Amino acid sequence: MKTQAQIKNLADRQDTEQSLLMQTRYVVEKDFNSRLDELRGLVNKLGAVPHDVCLENTVQTCDRAQDLRVKVEAVGWMLQIANRLDGVGREMVISTIGKSLDDLERVVASEIHAKDDVVAA
Repeated sequence: MKTQAQIKNLADRQDTEQSLLMQTRYVVEKDFNSRLDELRGLVNKLGAVPHDVCLENTVQTCDRAQDLRVKVEAVGWMLQIANRLDGVGREMVISTIGKSLDDLERVVASEIHAKDDVVAA
């Protein structure tokens, strides 16, 4: 009898842990999706004008807003991939997504600040 109770207790604990894991995954995914949506909106509002950039003996036209759009969409694809992974692989991709979102938010904020400075000048 005692062994059956221990097994049931262990099974209940595993169910609880699985439920908490699913709730955590949902919260993280929801947070990342809302951050991505906000970034998409901010990048679309930038409307940066392409400008020339010198790169190793060549001059190229660079559209910073388009570059940011591509990076934001890449993070969105990474999130979709992470949703299909489990275990360590998923955790590694989620960690990369979090860092990428932090970096993109910082760059977009600096672009907005630079744009506001140009408008104010």
